[in-house]
Amino acid sequence: MKTSSILALVAGTSLAILAGCSGNTPGDTALAMRADMCKTKDMGSMTKYLTEESKPMMEMVTKLASSPEKKAMMDKNLTETCAKPAKVVAEKITGDTAEVTLEGDKPMKMRKVDGKWLVVISKN
Repeated sequence: MKTSSILALVAGTSLAILAGCSGNTPGDTALAMRADMCKTKDMGSMTKYLTEESKPMMEMVTKLASSPEKKAMMDKNLTETCAKPAKVVAEKITGDTAEVTLEGDKPMKMRKVDGKWLVVISKN
């Protein structure tokens, strides 16, 4: 996956739908992650919503975002994302995996780990 695609995935629309620790459904945790990210304005806050194998990808994106140009783009995408209402428009659960889509965003893959829904980020 190209760097710009990864940045868009994380900083843009898909950023808003990552899952986490506080909800009972994938959609609940996606909304909680988005709220946390919008509150802190920090992509690093996403880490607690990711599967272990997704964390290296997030670390890579964080490093890439350290350049002033990339950081400005990601901050702009985050501001735009946070300005939109958050609403789950699709949630498909199959066993311990799920796909969640927030309004205006791309679908996101999730997996239940130790009873918590977490986001799966891959290079694909």
